[in-house]
Amino acid sequence: MSKKQIQSEETKKKFAEAAKALFAQKGYKGTSVEDIVKLAGGSKGNVYYHFTNKEGLFIYLLKEWEREFNEQWESKVEQYATIEETLTALAEHLLHSDLNFPLTKAADEFLNEEWNNSEVKDGIEAYIAGHIESGRKMFEKYMAKGELAQGDPHMLAVILEALFEGLDEMSRYSSGEPRQLYYKAVHVLLNGIKVR
Repeated sequence: MSKKQIQSEETKKKFAEAAKALFAQKGYKGTSVEDIVKLAGGSKGNVYYHFTNKEGLFIYLLKEWEREFNEQWESKVEQYATIEETLTALAEHLLHSDLNFPLTKAADEFLNEEWNNSEVKDGIEAYIAGHIESGRKMFEKYMAKGELAQGDPHMLAVILEALFEGLDEMSRYSSGEPRQLYYKAVHVLLNGIKVR
């Protein structure tokens, strides 16, 4: 990488860090490009060069969070021997990630504000598709090991994604312990609730 490319990446990171701090503090609507430039230094032109606009900058931050989440999960997923251990660890990973993501509130605001933006919709679809593909591989693995009954791993992955996304949303409004909701959901998914 040339010196100019290194400087360009450093500038991009500087704007991203400033934006992350401001979005966490002031929300998506409450943060302007001018605010970001003022905190980071530089010019609006630099922001537009690296991110096109405020929406592009926020999408970049979401993608970085997703990349970090996936890297952390992939680094530890192989240590779990059973589907129950894996799903419980995934629930724990999701909870930890969500609790430590400073932009959760701003992300909700962003999605409400920008939902009609095709780039946002495409990004969300790619995010969900990535989770479903990861889930499909996990279910296939445990079907091949004989721990799960044979079935449609893609459908199970869709159900798991919907379950965890719904639990994430509900845990924000519930007075109960989110961890217990996730653990119970994993138990119900694997064992059902009907008397046998």
